[in-house]
Amino acid sequence: MDILNLHPATIKSLKNGHPWITKDKYSKHFPDRPVLKIKDAKTGNFLGHFINDPNHPKVKARFWGQEVILFQKELLKRLWVALEKRKPILSERENVYLVFGEGDGLPGLFVQVFGDNLLIGYQAFFWQEHLKEIASFFRRKLKVQNIWVQKRIPGEKKAAPVALKGELTPQFTVKEGDLTFNLKFNQGHDVGLYTDMAAIREQLSAYFYNADSILNLFSYTGAFSLMGLKREKKVTSVDLSKTYMSWLEENIEINNFKNVDHTSIVGPCAKVINKLDQKFDLIISDPPSFSTDGKKRTSSLDFYKKELKNILGLLNEDGHLIIFLNTHSVSRRKFKNTIQELIGRDKMIRDIYLSKDCPILKNFPEGDYLKGLIIKKTGPLHS
Repeated sequence: MDILNLHPATIKSLKNGHPWITKDKYSKHFPDRPVLKIKDAKTGNFLGHFINDPNHPKVKARFWGQEVILFQKELLKRLWVALEKRKPILSERENVYLVFGEGDGLPGLFVQVFGDNLLIGYQAFFWQEHLKEIASFFRRKLKVQNIWVQKRIPGEKKAAPVALKGELTPQFTVKEGDLTFNLKFNQGHDVGLYTDMAAIREQLSAYFYNADSILNLFSYTGAFSLMGLKREKKVTSVDLSKTYMSWLEENIEINNFKNVDHTSIVGPCAKVINKLDQKFDLIISDPPSFSTDGKKRTSSLDFYKKELKNILGLLNEDGHLIIFLNTHSVSRRKFKNTIQELIGRDKMIRDIYLSKDCPILKNFPEGDYLKGLIIKKTGPLHS
């Protein structure tokens, strides 16, 4: 038993269901063992088993469970449970989160499948000692050919996936529904498709059917653009990166669309918005946490504060705007309240959440990082 002093705020947070013990003057004195069995020194209350991560810059321990558990056996059980939950999804698309960290009781561990390729991502150094057994489990269960690993420790330089097992080809295609995407595991941290958005893209498909013209801001490699082009819509894609725009155009080419009406615009979205002289039935805005115009760095929330009304000015009457915020540092409530103050409550249709293969753990705001809103243009904006 590890009888430890904990910060009062940490104890309160754990009781409310938050799974982390973060860095503070107490946690820096934790023993250097893989799994801690923690009892609060002040109250004598048993708090549970925690996987220890002494070298992590922020999160020093993550909740594993209350009962006395043989770790190896419990790890395999949790991997199996997570996989069983995803089996229906695996028949729908080739890119799936098989493990989604705390939401699956596997804190800091994220496993994705892309067809024959498995990508094990970890946000806790703890998992480095277990990569081979995790890879072995999924290799047996899914018959994946190639296994990749990607370190995703906050504060460290973002790294591309590295090969763990197999005769690996760093560039390959993957299917999501009726669309094909070109993935590149040798181009840096981002591989070309955000799997956490896959279920959301499926939910939003009706908006693409009902729109004749679509504007995709911060288009990245074009998942939303492809959804429109597949339905023979007129699509305009905007991104600051020439690399991503070229990648988007590669994706258009490999899908062999019959009638393509697509315009690519490379440039800062804020500047492009103010120069466009046409209107759209559907606009999607999915900025990174921080974007840049090549000179100034702007948070995504500040971008909306400045540009949301200009974006709505490009929307046809009764058209829809779908906006996203990709950061856990801004709560869902703050995001929604900010947008309401800008445009009014009556124009919001609904919230968008992570779902399906990306479960959200209650009382864990860090897991609810991706937030979305659907807005309908129905009248004059607030002044």
